Amino acid sequence: MEPRVSYALVGLFVLVLAGAFVVATLWLAGAGPAPDYRIYAVYPDESVAGIAGESLVKFQGVDVGKVREVGIDPRNPRRVRLLIGVRPEVPINVDTTASLASQGLTGLVYFVELHGGEPGSAPLEAAPGEPYPAIRAVPSDVARLQRIGTELLKQANAAAGELRATLASVRSLLGEDERA
Repeated sequence: MEPRVSYALVGLFVLVLAGAFVVATLWLAGAGPAPDYRIYAVYPDESVAGIAGESLVKFQGVDVGKVREVGIDPRNPRRVRLLIGVRPEVPINVDTTASLASQGLTGLVYFVELHGGEPGSAPLEAAPGEPYPAIRAVPSDVARLQRIGTELLKQANAAAGELRATLASVRSLLGEDERA
């Protein structure tokens, strides 16, 4: 006796299984309707090495968006422009600032950190003739540390020069007999 198989049922089962596989793959890959983001520009005065497209944007530690584009400012080729996408419910005001930050001890994961302003301040709007509102960039902790280290080295070099000059003056005041 041969079993009776409904080929239509087998075909339907294969199609449903393939569809479920495609949906599960897209869900795990994070594909789906893209959330609505507001685009802002940030013009940092420091190197953006480590920041890439899809780097995180955090608002006081909370993930609120992603870096959309890293490039040269088309209006001023001496500065770098970051275009960031931020969720619409995040309050970006005129006194909101942005800085670059790294996560962990190795500092290999870089992101853009936003710091909120006062609750009553006005929302940030694009300046006339600008395509995107620009969030004011402030130096990162690493950039401030480098600046302080450079200043300390300059001061140490100046102090060493003064010490050499003082020792030369003392030697010139003392004769050979006093030095002996």
